[in-house]
Amino acid sequence: MEGEPGTPLRIAGVVRSRAGEPLSGAELEIWHADADGCYSGYSVEILRNNLRGIVVTCAGGRFDISTVQPAPCEFSSARGEADVGHVNVVVHARGFRPLETRLVPTPGASREVDASAVESLVDAGVGGEVSCDFVLDPI
Repeated sequence: MEGEPGTPLRIAGVVRSRAGEPLSGAELEIWHADADGCYSGYSVEILRNNLRGIVVTCAGGRFDISTVQPAPCEFSSARGEADVGHVNVVVHARGFRPLETRLVPTPGASREVDASAVESLVDAGVGGEVSCDFVLDPI
């Protein structure tokens, strides 16, 4: 994210079990388009693995991601689909079902993301900060 053009975006929260226990060592696989709507791996001018990565939760199940606000993706509009800038997330933890979702940083909306989520609205708030907790179901 260092030196990446665009509006800063911070996503922080906790990964926990349905029973409420924090899940340390959970992995959040994230990827999204840049401020121009371009994805690495699809746009030749974007560096490989740009704005893609894995974040591991700490002992309290907490995570903190610093990135940039994604623009609507370049290839959705080419297919005639409506798109808004979103962050793709897959959360993995040993003994739990993976959770796959898209976070759409949207002012005024907030929610907990659980196993039934497909697209989740989260509050972008002032200064591009998002608070989002992920709840996983056991296998």
